[in-house]
Amino acid sequence: MFANWRAFQQSRFARGIGQWHVGCFPLGTHSASFGGSRRSIRVQLTTTHWAGLACVLTLCGLGYASWQSGQPTQPAVAGSNPDLKSLPAEASQTSGASQDAPVGLPSRPAGVIEALQQQVANSPVLREAGADRELLSSLDQARSLLAESQERNRLALKRLNRQLRVGAARRSPNVLLILFDELGRAGCKELPCLQALAARGCTFTNYYAGGADVETGWWALMTGRNSGRARQSETGVCELREDDDNLLQRLWQAGYETASIGPWMGRAHPLDSGCDHWAGWLSGRQPLAPFPVEIMSGRTVMRIPANQGGQQQASLWELLRAEVTAYLRRPSDSRQPFFLQVRFPKLSRVQAPVQDWDETLRAMLDELESLQLEQETCVVITALTGDNSQSQHELSEQRLQAPLFIYQPGDGAQRQTVTPVCAAWDLMPTLLDLAEAQRRPANLDGRSLRPALKQRPLTEPALLYWRSATSQAVRQGRWKAVYSSGDRKLRLYDLQEDPEETTDVAGEHPDVVRQLIVDPPADGKSVRS
Repeated sequence: MFANWRAFQQSRFARGIGQWHVGCFPLGTHSASFGGSRRSIRVQLTTTHWAGLACVLTLCGLGYASWQSGQPTQPAVAGSNPDLKSLPAEASQTSGASQDAPVGLPSRPAGVIEALQQQVANSPVLREAGADRELLSSLDQARSLLAESQERNRLALKRLNRQLRVGAARRSPNVLLILFDELGRAGCKELPCLQALAARGCTFTNYYAGGADVETGWWALMTGRNSGRARQSETGVCELREDDDNLLQRLWQAGYETASIGPWMGRAHPLDSGCDHWAGWLSGRQPLAPFPVEIMSGRTVMRIPANQGGQQQASLWELLRAEVTAYLRRPSDSRQPFFLQVRFPKLSRVQAPVQDWDETLRAMLDELESLQLEQETCVVITALTGDNSQSQHELSEQRLQAPLFIYQPGDGAQRQTVTPVCAAWDLMPTLLDLAEAQRRPANLDGRSLRPALKQRPLTEPALLYWRSATSQAVRQGRWKAVYSSGDRKLRLYDLQEDPEETTDVAGEHPDVVRQLIVDPPADGKSVRS
């Protein structure tokens, strides 16, 4: 270890640094004291040079100990210099460290950078010389590069456990999943493009959303589980959490390239939730503006000049179409199939933009056809919740029933209507089945709908269950029970005779009521009369 700056100057390590000359720009003339005498040196270093110099100083354990105006050089030991602050205690406890390792340096690279930043920021000599800002900027760049390197390493380790697409998995299709925030079955009739697609694929006439609100519907679809298993926030909202096993992660593990375009509601960033690519908005529960002023691409926020200063030239739907087109046209040497999820959000102060929906949907399908991907791509269109404009109660049929259309090329694809009851939590096992995924969660509430795509019989589910902040509902066959914590009363409806849920028949069928009482969910509540 070099005891002082002069010894360091005389080393071949320092002479090597002085030979960096490529692409430099002048930072000015700085004065500093070495060994008790005052010398003036002219420095011409790039930002990269400063970062390298800082790292060299760190490894040599100098910590700028000799940068003391008018003072003799002292050994670089913590505590011997007011400009060299003590580092964290755990930093000096690295097992197996070399005897020449600097005393007090953190064992982790991030800790080294943080310690250097603290020393530079607290050094009056560097501040007086005007070198502190450049050094801090260089260290910020070093931190960013380190974070990127660590992320690449984590990704490489994950890929070691990724499914190899061989055998039947090599023939699995691309998947385009289009999600409307709110769309009832009646609203589908206003979308000609959707009707044209339905004429070539499967229409599920008894499909239910995962909940009566967008957040719950999103959670159920992404996790393959009913809302009774969700951990709600303090406000009673279901949120996709960091540790939730979700559809994107599973398809990524199955060897798919995964992408999501549109609003994102999970707690974790989409790039940390299974997405290879993402563009959109971290919207939470807030409706989006029809003409956004910003859009995120990955972790980068990008301003939209056409919408700045009150201008309204680029609508949200135009941005969605552009992002989908850019993704589908991306240069890729990979033979991986892709999973692309596109969400059509609810907008603030705007009624359902049916024409925009239809044009955007048509543009996406036309793009698939123009790129000759139509016969290689399964298209799934559904909604996170049904029609919320008018409903008798929170978990009414009107709010829960939603459209589901699946066009699957091959597998004897043709127009057909599927009548057995199914729900949002069936989509995750269905898509994993189409992807020939080897690893599938064991705790899913749904079952695969793929038999229906092959024109095979589809079994009825034993039970469907929903929970909201104030209500619970159960459906079994023709019967549906709804419990509201407000009036603490269970209502029973015969959906075969009364699909509009106008007549409570709980008193006439007590045996059915007893059958529909389910085990309490996590909060201890249950559906009881």
